[in-house]
Amino acid sequence: MTLDELAQQNRTTEAGFVPKQTTITHNPIAAAQAIIKDNKFRHEVAEGCRLQILQELEQGANPFKLLLYAAEAIGRLDSGADTFFLQVQQKILDVYGEEVTEQEYKRA
Repeated sequence: MTLDELAQQNRTTEAGFVPKQTTITHNPIAAAQAIIKDNKFRHEVAEGCRLQILQELEQGANPFKLLLYAAEAIGRLDSGADTFFLQVQQKILDVYGEEVTEQEYKRA
């Protein structure tokens, strides 16, 4: 269900917005399980980024691309989603003025 659908479901025709009456029960075990699941997922993404960095280092990959992988891993562990990744990506673009992450680098 989208937010728009939820909003429509909670509106009455002429009385304006009326919150839908629901019974909310707090289940601390379910909340803890959700936190653990989210944390595990973030660590799996970060581990994937670490492995990708090591593999691409071995192949002599573009260092800017590796920096973006590291930024993604940091952002995931920090619960920041893609915010830090996008900040680093934009900073690379601002400083170097071009899309240097797509350039090919040859191993010396």
